[in-house]
Amino acid sequence: MLLTAARVSANASCGDGLCVHLIDQCIAHLSEQYDLPSVEPDEGEMWTEGSLAALVRLVIYVHAEVSEILHDRRAENLLKQCIDHLLQIHLPYSQQPDEGALRLTH
Repeated sequence: MLLTAARVSANASCGDGLCVHLIDQCIAHLSEQYDLPSVEPDEGEMWTEGSLAALVRLVIYVHAEVSEILHDRRAENLLKQCIDHLLQIHLPYSQQPDEGALRLTH
């Protein structure tokens, strides 16, 4: 499950407790709602390396899939909160001022 990979990545790349908590809530909700088996991540075998930007792209991808395929508002909202939090808290500090690859606009 991509959410499990996102959870491990959030914990490894930024140690963000709020994002991990939101992803955990989303996993629990989707597991209950759609009768999915519980998946315990094997952190030794999961993708734990990567940039914060890669984590954001992964969560955005999962959010799009949940929105388009499942139309599950609760899961959408939890993932959106995680994305917004990562963008507001972490990414502004991970970019150098002269790097224009990722800019936040309001």
